[in-house]
Amino acid sequence: MIYVANKLMESMGAFSHRFRLIAELVVGGPQWLRFAMFSHTDTYMVGSEAELLALMQEGLHASSQMLLTELNLLTDPFKLWSLPEEDLALLGTARREHSVLDILAKYNLFDFNSLRVGEVFLESLGILDKAVFQVMNLSDRLALMDLALTAGNQDADKIDIQAKEEASQFALQHSQNAREFVAGFRLYFAVLEKFPARTRKTRLKRVQIVWEDYNELCDSLVETFTLGKGYDSKDLSMEIKNALAGLRQIGFSNKSDALRNLMQNTLLKCQDQPLARKIVSDYMTATVNLISTGKVESREVLQDGVTRLSFASALAAPGGMALVDIDRQGLVTLALAIVENIL
Repeated sequence: MIYVANKLMESMGAFSHRFRLIAELVVGGPQWLRFAMFSHTDTYMVGSEAELLALMQEGLHASSQMLLTELNLLTDPFKLWSLPEEDLALLGTARREHSVLDILAKYNLFDFNSLRVGEVFLESLGILDKAVFQVMNLSDRLALMDLALTAGNQDADKIDIQAKEEASQFALQHSQNAREFVAGFRLYFAVLEKFPARTRKTRLKRVQIVWEDYNELCDSLVETFTLGKGYDSKDLSMEIKNALAGLRQIGFSNKSDALRNLMQNTLLKCQDQPLARKIVSDYMTATVNLISTGKVESREVLQDGVTRLSFASALAAPGGMALVDIDRQGLVTLALAIVENIL
């Protein structure tokens, strides 16, 4: 038997059209549903149809990601759940026609050919065989693809090529997974943007000085928390605001991202440690205040199932914005924080 929000589901017609469209895409999904609905020994109780989809996908295939082989696509069922029904119906045709390809592009769904760009980028730097890239999930591949599409489009002059190689070596030194590598790579160029240097020796020295001088300062910016069991996925904004009101700390998932955001969104250049600590404290306080009192301007479910909320200040001044990511397990992290009036 299957119960959704305490309602007994006695037939396929009891489910929404959206649910049935996605369930058809899960290999073995319709058969399992028929078994579960009429089972007298097994009972499945979930709070929503979206939860049932996740339960079905993970139970049948031991993976939270759905592989749509005809589309050459790996995605999270929550991403599909966020799509309009008319577009879901087209995806269900499982043919790579122009209409289907347009839908993939419209909703930022990237197939394996698109994700391959990230590996090609690593190959060009001669680091694809490094240990950090040997076990990658969908989130890692999406992050690498995004890096390749941005960093790969820079001018291919000699200095630029050398700087990319330097950035990759710096990132490898400070990463344990592909997403941390991407963060370290972006940090390297953020430092050079703030402290320009033409020679390799000078660039390496400046990046290393920044890393050493401000590494400890960023400890307070690397904070994550997990929403409580049974949190309301439909009102994530209020869940996060309540957590912050309960003195939970929000921050970035790694130190490279924290330092890059700090450098790009404040005037942090000083060697004065007390003043630098004040800037860090003011930046984090302003970010928390923005999220706590701000409004959600947009909500998007990413291909890997992460929900991204864009917060904007509810006041005319000061302005600013923050991107907050919530993964399927309820882990909350900052992706971006821009606040004004921080020296």
